[in-house]
Amino acid sequence: MGEEEFLEAFKRHVLRDSVPSPFVSTLSSLLTPIHRALHRQDGASVAVIDSSKLSVEKKLYKAVRLVELTNTSLKNWKGYGEYEVWEETNPSSIVCSFSITSLMETGERDADIGRFLQIPMIRSKRYCTRFLRSKLAQNIKSYK
Repeated sequence: MGEEEFLEAFKRHVLRDSVPSPFVSTLSSLLTPIHRALHRQDGASVAVIDSSKLSVEKKLYKAVRLVELTNTSLKNWKGYGEYEVWEETNPSSIVCSFSITSLMETGERDADIGRFLQIPMIRSKRYCTRFLRSKLAQNIKSYK
């Protein structure tokens, strides 16, 4: 695949065109994928991967650089902290995975875990911003 086709595939991935994407989005923080999954609630799952176990032939790209090259920044997304894996992740690199439904059920079943997860707070914010991160951190500090 040439560079132009590669960048076009990234654009389609970001803009969520209804074609299969050759990219798997990975993020440096769990909060963002949990926030996305809570808002979409379409059977979403979150996987934790060990990037050091990605096979050599798998390429990892900084989304922020691809955003610059394709001019695909969105109102509240610029690609910061996001990395794109070309094609699929190596199954041995997956540390664990969970469905957003099971995470919500765990929080509902155990009040202490529920207070720690703060799912209602995460769900109440349309975007995963610094404000949300700060508010979650303040709430955690108040539990001590």
